[in-house]
Amino acid sequence: MTKRKIADMTSDELVDRFEAISLEQSRIVEAGSIAKYNRLFDQLVAIRGELERRGKDDLLALLRLLQHRDLQVRLVSAQFIRDVAPGPARRALQSVAEISWSVESFDARMSLRRMGANED
Repeated sequence: MTKRKIADMTSDELVDRFEAISLEQSRIVEAGSIAKYNRLFDQLVAIRGELERRGKDDLLALLRLLQHRDLQVRLVSAQFIRDVAPGPARRALQSVAEISWSVESFDARMSLRRMGANED
């Protein structure tokens, strides 16, 4: 995914792409391919950067993914917007953390710890 291509996408297209990449990460976690997972993560970071560049409202478009059925989608979306929407991000992270053992629930618990006792 090139910078130019990202810049040409609408915010809705970027959120859709963010969702697709997160779903692919979910499949890769189960397969244990760390290198591919990391490459996909870099793409998510690029999308977040573009949404952030466009402004807070565009970044908040990721809010719609906080209710996603897939844990990885919810997790990454919450992690990426926790600074601009701490309340919804915290609730999404808590919903993932409460799931029985999974990589995503562990990651969500760690993110909640990093958020500390900050209020919504």
